Amino acid sequence: MGSLTDKEASKIAKQTYQSGLENVHVDIDGQRIIWKTKETIRNKETGLKGYVLENEDTGEVVISFEGTQVHHGFGQAVDDLKEDVFGIVLGGEDYTEKDNSTSTYTGLPGQEARIANGYAEINEDGKVKDINKNQFTAAEPLVKKYVKKYGKDNITFVGHSLGGGLAEYFAVQYSADAITFASADIYDLLTKEQKERVQNGYYKDKIISYTYPNDLVGTFHNQVMGSLYYMSDPSVDSMKWFSTHGITENYANSKMFDENGYFLSQLLYDSTLYAQLKKSPLELKNNGVHGFSVVIKSEILRSYAQKIEENTDLIEQTENSLRNFYDYYVQTLQDIKSKYSRLVGYGKYDMLSISDVEEIFSQFGKLDSGVPIMFNMDQYDEILTSLKRMKNDTGEIAYNMNKMGNEFEKTDYVLAQWLGLK
Repeated sequence: MGSLTDKEASKIAKQTYQSGLENVHVDIDGQRIIWKTKETIRNKETGLKGYVLENEDTGEVVISFEGTQVHHGFGQAVDDLKEDVFGIVLGGEDYTEKDNSTSTYTGLPGQEARIANGYAEINEDGKVKDINKNQFTAAEPLVKKYVKKYGKDNITFVGHSLGGGLAEYFAVQYSADAITFASADIYDLLTKEQKERVQNGYYKDKIISYTYPNDLVGTFHNQVMGSLYYMSDPSVDSMKWFSTHGITENYANSKMFDENGYFLSQLLYDSTLYAQLKKSPLELKNNGVHGFSVVIKSEILRSYAQKIEENTDLIEQTENSLRNFYDYYVQTLQDIKSKYSRLVGYGKYDMLSISDVEEIFSQFGKLDSGVPIMFNMDQYDEILTSLKRMKNDTGEIAYNMNKMGNEFEKTDYVLAQWLGLK
């Protein structure tokens, strides 16, 4: 496990779009971190581009892939868009298999052309074997080389958009770490076994994905590969489009990071519970918090429980205030009635009697405790009953939600011990 920060990952993803990149400089808390280019990834046939970078101080390696590129000429745009459509959207698991079907050699012009252009070859049995060429198959040999050299635990895959899809794909293939931005969906490219692992949450602590809730690409997925976090409040309705898809202002703006190089917590939201995070998930991970995705959700559940408990207290206060209101109301009218009962028969009230006071009060409403009730008692009782029921229900919800948060984390801890992850 590395120590790559959000700021480093986003800047690397951003600068991967540059040609001839020699190194990436990232300043964090007065320290300059340098990622040097070890190898340029480039395959003209498929449009694959990216870099292999190393932090020589830590020995960590990042393999970063370029995303869909519309500024490097028509040919590059066509290659990337073709990858987006035929690979990401329409592709299946066979799309990433380098060698597909075989057929008998016929010598026909079409077959000869495929062999000449590298899309097929004649194997030892004299059969013609089709070669599947795309950015995924083109990247595989290079990724395999560096995983073998440095080990999967020392490599982090990074990418934006299509590059994020490539990063997540190889993170799944090698059970490695990945940090992606507005990643394209690659779920359908996985094998059945890999899909099951994704569904079971195996990669939740390995693959961290950031996107905006209104990003058409970043939210277009059948299944999240690992842990997905939003960069703005998902409760704010907004039409999904491409306005928040770019890397520069949406993920690499210097104002988005704290002094330690992590995204500001006020920017981050859990994609399932829609709650604001207290810390960057990558910061938790780098600080050795095992099961950080579970910890985040547990904290959110407990914070919800606390808010509900506060609401329970508020409901109870309202109920008590309403009950006190009735006592206050009766006492106030009794005081008024007593005042005028003492005044009648004397001075300017010498023509009036206590019975006159009683009659006047009775005209205001039905008497209770000797005073008129000038509001609907049935509605009053109904409100009190509703408040009592609401208080009990809310208190029960808060208790169970708090219990869920604690048990959620406890269960993850026990499972981790069983699996030897602690």
